[in-house]
Amino acid sequence: MNKLDFNEVFSLGWEKLMAQIGMAIVWTLVYAIGAFLLSIIIVGIIVVPSWIAGYLEVMKKLYHGEAVEFGDFLKHLNKLGNMWVAFILVYLGVAVGSLLLVIPGIVVAILWSMTFFLIVDRDMDAVSAMKASWARVKEEFWTMLALILVLGILNAVGGMLFGIGVLVTMPFMFFVMWAAYYVLFPKNEGNFPAPPLQ
Repeated sequence: MNKLDFNEVFSLGWEKLMAQIGMAIVWTLVYAIGAFLLSIIIVGIIVVPSWIAGYLEVMKKLYHGEAVEFGDFLKHLNKLGNMWVAFILVYLGVAVGSLLLVIPGIVVAILWSMTFFLIVDRDMDAVSAMKASWARVKEEFWTMLALILVLGILNAVGGMLFGIGVLVTMPFMFFVMWAAYYVLFPKNEGNFPAPPLQ
């Protein structure tokens, strides 16, 4: 089973960002504008989770050097139910854990950090994705904790720069997370369904 190396995935995420910096900024801006518009429309709020799934898809395609189109944001509308279930369960788990002296909430958030990646990439249902994320991430918990902590700090710094820095730090964060995901969940390895053919 592959070991997660902090420096390796961090460097790979940076390499991927530099190779796609222009497109990463453009599509992150599209995502941000779309998320804002959806959030102020009552009906739009319902589909926000699938919009987030679409951004994961866009970052995955850029990670692989593939062309992206606006339709990629709508590609996972069929997973809206699973995304909502996952959002609710993860939120409740983190919230309850946070009430118990905060640390349990952080632990739960780390252990479920790959849930949405599995839903998007492996077409898993919410509960199965949460179980798979928990089982695999716990084996690399400390590395994932360090990774997410550093990425969170970078994103926070990006947000301080009039919010503009986020256009760079946000795609970087997702490139690093995709790099970590592929180490934790190699294609066609383990008891995880292979991604559907495109």
